[in-house]
Amino acid sequence: ERAAAEAEASGAPTAHLARRAATLASMEALRVKTYALGCLAVALEAEDVASELVRDGVMAEILTPLRLALVDGAPNEGADVVEAFARDPDSERASPRSLGVGGERDNTTTVNRDDRDVDFGRSTIAEDEEHVVAVHEQMATETGDADAAAKSLAEALTSRAPADAPSLPARLLEARLRALAATGEYIECFGQALRCGAVEVALALVRGSYWNEDAPAWPREAAERRLRSVDAAVSESLRVTRRFVPCAPQLPESLAAVCSLLAHRKFAVTFVDRGGVAALLSIPKGALSVDGFHRCLFALSQSPSAMERLLAPGRDAATFAAARRCVDVALEALDGGHETARRHAALFLALSFPFPAVVDAFDAAGGLRPLLNLLRHAAQLSAAATAAAKQTACHACHALRQYARAHLHRRVSRNAPDPGYRAV
Repeated sequence: ERAAAEAEASGAPTAHLARRAATLASMEALRVKTYALGCLAVALEAEDVASELVRDGVMAEILTPLRLALVDGAPNEGADVVEAFARDPDSERASPRSLGVGGERDNTTTVNRDDRDVDFGRSTIAEDEEHVVAVHEQMATETGDADAAAKSLAEALTSRAPADAPSLPARLLEARLRALAATGEYIECFGQALRCGAVEVALALVRGSYWNEDAPAWPREAAERRLRSVDAAVSESLRVTRRFVPCAPQLPESLAAVCSLLAHRKFAVTFVDRGGVAALLSIPKGALSVDGFHRCLFALSQSPSAMERLLAPGRDAATFAAARRCVDVALEALDGGHETARRHAALFLALSFPFPAVVDAFDAAGGLRPLLNLLRHAAQLSAAATAAAKQTACHACHALRQYARAHLHRRVSRNAPDPGYRAV
């Protein structure tokens, strides 16, 4: 990069070659960094590896770039490299088609400019490669020289750029979130996580401020599929204007990272005080969010201090209403078909029934019926039930026991004699 800058400053005739070499080197470095961090995120799921790296201060390396991108508004790491690679006029590899980006280049976006390219695993380059193969098959048929056609096809495909170039910054962000999810619950690095802005990062993730700065909220379709663009506005003629948001975090990794941090009491209390629960309840429910959402609710219920702050009498109405909504979504999960969500909903209720507000909300919503229906269904399955279903039924039994215990404690407390009364 320095040599390219010096060549351009001096007006050397090889300045464009130096710039191209610097751009390609930066792209390869970004690719190596992205996949290396992805491998690290997977390795951190092993306890021995995570414990060793946590003591070496890996949390700062994970959280600092996330805070810069999600909280401070800095460009996502690697986005400038991909943009420079796409602008390279001297490289066939940097053409829009070889980068997996369809159509003309649009200066209003930075990485991805194709409405159709909304999934990490899909790219228009796949369609282009099919076209190349079809052309060379036709050439082999017309000329009758299959070996020459095969050699020409191999050269055409190997001269192309890798199709992952536009998605590298997004994959790098995804790898960082996975690494945070794997290490967030370790107490050894919690202090460092707080200093690096873990609370602000978690709030930005649940509020979806990266997607929409004017009215922070996750787009509805983010709960159903991975996105690189979102509907920004709908005109009177029902024409949808799509706003591209390259490198935006995705719901599964975001919720997993927040869930791991909620294991710490201090973080959970701060999360509640700063309105994190209300933002969490506003996240759209779908195939990509239902599991992580109920894991976060369960993690929150494991912190009695956080639940006391959420359910304390005298709190503002909005916060107390959020507690009522927690019970409602837990009951919806009990009636739903997602086994993991049912299990975590039952665990949430079992840990929350000691709080009178939860018992009142449960009774007001008629929650006993879905809880008993879950147990009745598990009893009907009997030996045919899966291990996961049996575990969910066990947690539901525990929730029912806690519910009965809460009502018994309330009845005993109501009928207890006055402490100042002494029996003769």
